[in-house]
Amino acid sequence: MLDKATAVFNLTKFEQRACYVQDASAQLSAPLLNLKNTDLILETCSVPGGKATHLCGLAPQ
Repeated sequence: MLDKATAVFNLTKFEQRACYVQDASAQLSAPLLNLKNTDLILETCSVPGGKATHLCGLAPQ
């Protein structure tokens, strides 16, 4: 998480694809789903998978 906005090319690992940029609004949708471990989720457009990873963290089973 960045403390302040910066150009992605200033991130030391960005060009090695060790990190990617996702703003906070992209992460705000997952808690709104109120997931249960029994829910099935079809996440389309899942590249690089930040939202899917967040969903798995909220309902790991």
